[in-house]
Formats: sequence, structure tokens, C-alpha cells
Amino acid sequence: MSKIELKSLEIRPNGRTSMLISWEFAPTTEAFSDYTISLERSESPESGYTTLTTVTQNSSSYIDNDIRLFRFWKQVYVRMKIAATDGTSEYYTPVTLMAYPPDVDALEFIRRLKITLGNKRYGVGVPCYVFLRKHGGQTCKECYDPLKRRVIKSQCSTCYTVGYEGGFYDPIATYIALTPDQKQVMLTDRGSESVSAHNAYTSHYPMLSSGDLVYDARMLRLWIVGAVSTVERRRHVVKQNLMLEEVDRTSVFYRMCEERLAEVKADG
Repeated sequence: MSKIELKSLEIRPNGRTSMLISWEFAPTTEAFSDYTISLERSESPESGYTTLTTVTQNSSSYIDNDIRLFRFWKQVYVRMKIAATDGTSEYYTPVTLMAYPPDVDALEFIRRLKITLGNKRYGVGVPCYVFLRKHGGQTCKECYDPLKRRVIKSQCSTCYTVGYEGGFYDPIATYIALTPDQKQVMLTDRGSESVSAHNAYTSHYPMLSSGDLVYDARMLRLWIVGAVSTVERRRHVVKQNLMLEEVDRTSVFYRMCEERLAEVKADG
């Protein structure tokens, strides 16, 4: 069955407060009038997409004038939703990230790193779930104060102290190589506190930033990303080095991870 497909979809900066999204459709015999095509954007590659505009066969670009796109460490993903007007079909194009296109060497580095992490016999990576923190969207109705513009309630069960509904995007399964625990006891005015930290590394996908969560479902351990440094090949990210801090088991983040994973398994 023939269908409408994209030949290319690119994102590049268009100034300090906007980005240019351009595309080109592949040749097809399908009539564009029989489909509704929407351009969607998210901060997560697999969930949380919102519609930017409706695409027609005579359009080839769209300028997004959202200044929040250019805050530090914020990733932008775009895709197109193509749905038949008669309801017989609906599908999505591959996700595109605003980044420099990789060369052959970068692609080979990424391939080898994935083998190093995920090989069933020789791999050093641990299967984990990544929860990307939300940086926008609908604010939390329970704990976000629009006048003070900040969260005023701790341990919120709606946004998990993030300030936006849901707090985090849906989990993404990946492999992460973790170093042995760096256990440390710190003396504070409240007594002693145990600190457990890790240095870790993973591949280029998904792109992580400070505040994201890494959850090991097998060992029921949870870390928050403290810092991220990247390895690049001609400006294309091929590896991410992470500093992780273990989350206390009394944190509301644990309940959030368990509930989200249960929802994903229930949905199949």
C-alpha cells in the first residue's frame, strides 16, 4: 500500500529566539487531500508531543518562535503525524533531533558503543529506564503558584516537585555502564548523611540533562543526573558521561517510577 513519506526533516537555529523546521516529501501517488498532516514537537523522543501546525503539500518549512527552546540543556525533537481523513490509517515519521548530522566515523563509534553496552554476553551496560524531566507544558494545579512562579509544596504526587503535570515523560529503556558505588558519609548540622554516587556513561540516545532520572528496575535503585559531559565527533554527540547521585528511598520519585512502569506494562 502506498503512503505519504518524508524524504527529509531538518531542524536548525533561525536566530536567538526561533528555530527553522524544514522538510521535503518523497514522491508518492497518494493525494494529500486525503490526509491530515501535523508537525509535532516534544522534549522527549518518545512521548509528550504537541502539535505546532498543520502541514500542506505546498508548505516546506515552519518557524517556531518559542524562546524557551534555547535554554541550556533543553533538547528538541520533531516528527510528523500523518492520518487518513477516512480514519483507515495513522502513522508517524521518524523522530528528528536538532543536532549536527553524523559522519561515517561517528556512526561507527555509536555502533560499537551500543555493542559494548548492550551485548548479552560481553556487554558492560545495565538495563535501565530513563525518565526525562519536563521543562514546560501545563503547570501543576496542586503545587505550582502562578504568582510566585515556583513550586510551593514538597512531595507532590501530581508533578513530583517538578512544577508541570506528570513531572516526567514516559520511560525510555536503555543501557548504562555504572561504576562501583562511591560511598561517603558527610557530617552536617543535622548529623551524618550517607551519600552514594556513580560515574556512568551511555550512548547518544536519549540525550540526558541535569534533573533527569535513571532507574534500575532489577535492583530497585534510582539516581538523579547531576551533570552531563559529552564526547563528540565533529559536533555530533556519540557518547554521554554522567554523574549520578542516588535518590533516597523515601523520595516520591520511587513511587512515580513504579507507577509509570506499571502503566507501560499494562498498555503492552
